[in-house]
Amino acid sequence: MHCLQQTPGTKSPAEMNTYFPDSKALWMAENCSGTMHNLYTLRGAEVRDANSWARYITEAQSLFPDAAVVFQAHNWPHWGKEVVSEYLTNTATVYKFIHDQTLQYINEGYTPTEIASMIRLPEDKVLETARADYEKGDAALFQTLCDSMTAFELYFNIIEP
Repeated sequence: MHCLQQTPGTKSPAEMNTYFPDSKALWMAENCSGTMHNLYTLRGAEVRDANSWARYITEAQSLFPDAAVVFQAHNWPHWGKEVVSEYLTNTATVYKFIHDQTLQYINEGYTPTEIASMIRLPEDKVLETARADYEKGDAALFQTLCDSMTAFELYFNIIEP
């Protein structure tokens, strides 16, 4: 027996997590990783929703609280209920932080370029989660929320040569 959790709009438009209760094993597909997935990709994939991504990770914790191991593509397994809980919490926190900070700066009138240069993860989250390349996420979120220019233009206006 296994349980499925659909997570549309995260790593891909039709992603899902799978729980195997007999093994207490939670497959997080590509929703969690050893590094942070891009919220916007150069290859033209749809901009991902950081708020939903965080919500689905948190929902997985609620749906499958007995998970003793979590495993996923592009990463190593995490063993032990406490380790699993911390890993999922930290990953969700990073996506939620980027989303919320981006919205705050949008509401304060900052431009995409300014926002990209302002958002920094709190030091404890950088160390705990070994996240990298998160600065592209705020620009992608700005594009999704404001639709002020194409994602391609937005990306290249933010990343300095």
